Amino acid sequence: MSLLQPPERDHQPGRGPVRAAPAGALPFTAPTRAALIGVIVCSAILSRFGVSIGEYSVSFSLFCQYAALASLAASGQLRTDVPRAVLYAGLLLVAMLSWLFNMLISSPTSLLLLMTIYLPFAFSVSVRSDVGEQWRWMIGVFRSVALFCAVTGIIQFCAQFVIHEPWLFDWTEFIPKPLRAMAGYNTAIPVGALFKSNGFFFREPSGFSQFMAFGLICEMSLKERWSTAKFVRMGLFGFGLLLSYSGTGILTLLIGMLFPLGRKTLLRVAALAVAGVLVVTVLGEALNLSFTVGRIYEFSSDRSSGYSRFVAPVRLILENLSGDPWTPFLGNGPGTITRVQTGYLKFDPTYAKSIFEYGLAGFFFVIGLVLYACNQFRSPAELRAALLASYLIMGGHLLAPDETSLIYVLLGLWPHLPALAPSSRQHAQESGHLPYGERVAPHGSSG
Repeated sequence: MSLLQPPERDHQPGRGPVRAAPAGALPFTAPTRAALIGVIVCSAILSRFGVSIGEYSVSFSLFCQYAALASLAASGQLRTDVPRAVLYAGLLLVAMLSWLFNMLISSPTSLLLLMTIYLPFAFSVSVRSDVGEQWRWMIGVFRSVALFCAVTGIIQFCAQFVIHEPWLFDWTEFIPKPLRAMAGYNTAIPVGALFKSNGFFFREPSGFSQFMAFGLICEMSLKERWSTAKFVRMGLFGFGLLLSYSGTGILTLLIGMLFPLGRKTLLRVAALAVAGVLVVTVLGEALNLSFTVGRIYEFSSDRSSGYSRFVAPVRLILENLSGDPWTPFLGNGPGTITRVQTGYLKFDPTYAKSIFEYGLAGFFFVIGLVLYACNQFRSPAELRAALLASYLIMGGHLLAPDETSLIYVLLGLWPHLPALAPSSRQHAQESGHLPYGERVAPHGSSG
C-alpha cells in the first residue's frame, strides 16, 4: 500500500478495536500526506541539505512543514488554537524587545528564523479530521524511515572494512555550497581503528543515535502485538544505536523509558540496564564498546563533548545574565550565544540558547508554546518525553528546523480532543473513535 493512500480500515490482530472515522471526519489529502512524509524524510535522509540564509541554513523540512499546513488549510482541516496563538504572540513580543534592546549585537536573521520556525505551533489539525488514524499513519511513516536509516547505518559501519574512501562517512563536499546545511558538525569520528556510524545520511553520529532511540521507543510504546517483525525492527534499531558509539541516544532512551511514571518505571529501567550489560558483555570486545562506556568521565573535562553539552551551558548562562538591567528578562539578543568567547568548549541546547538570547521571559514563552502544543494529544508518554527531552537539553535545537519540524508532525500538529462522558466513551471505544492510547477502564474500576 502506498504511504499516500489512507490507512486501511480492516481489523489488525492485537491492535484493539478498529478506529473507524467519526461521522463527517476527513482523511488527509494526498498533497498533505506527501508534505508530511517530506518533513520526516528531510529531517533524516536529507539532513545535510539546507538553503543558506546569511550565517544560517534552513532545512528543507521547514518548507515541507509549511507545505503541509497550506494543504491542510486548503482542505479545511487546519485550525488556530487560541492558547497556542497567545503563547506565540508573547514569544514574538519578547523576541522583538530583546532585538530592540540589543540591536547593536543582535542578528535579525536569527530573529526571523525564530518567528518562522515556531509559527506552525500556533496551529493544529481540526477535530473534523480523522485524527486517530492519521496520527497512526504518521507514526508508521516515521518508523519506516527510521528502519531504513538503521539498515543504512549498519551497512555503512560494516562497509568500512572494505571501502576506505572518505565519502563513506562524509559526503558533504559533493553537495553544492548553496544547498549545504550549516557547517560545524563532527561527521566522521574515529573510535580506535574504525569510525562511528552516522547512518550515512546524518550530520553526526549523535543525530543517528537519537533517531535510533526514537525508533526503539516507538516500538516499545505502541500498543500492538509483539511479533517476530517487531523484534527484528527493535534489534536493528538497537544495533544501529550501538554502532553510533554515542551517549546521546542512550540518554534519550533512558529518559523515554522513565515514562509514564508509576510502579513499572523501575522495572522498565532495570530491564533496559540488564539488556545493556548483556550486550556490552557479549559484543563489548568485538565492537570496542568500552569507548562508549568510558565517555561517562567526560563530564569532568571542560574540553570534552559531555562537558560542553551538559555543564558548559549552565556555566555560560550564569556568567552572562548580569550585564544590563534587562538582560535577565530579555536576554542578550538574538543570535548572540555563538559569539561569546569562553575558555572552555560550549554548546547551545534549546534551554540555554533561549535563556541566553531571550531571557527568562523568552524561555517561558518558547518552551511553554512547545510543551503545551505537544502534550495535548494522547500520544505515548514515552515518545513525548524522549522527543521533548532531546529538544530541550541534548542539542542546539532552538533554531534547528529538522528537530522542531519532526517534533511538530509527531506531537504538535495534533489537537486536544474533547473528553467524553462515560457512556459516550464506551460507545467511542467500541467504534474506535477514542484518541490513540486512551482506554476505557473496566466496569467498577477507577481511571
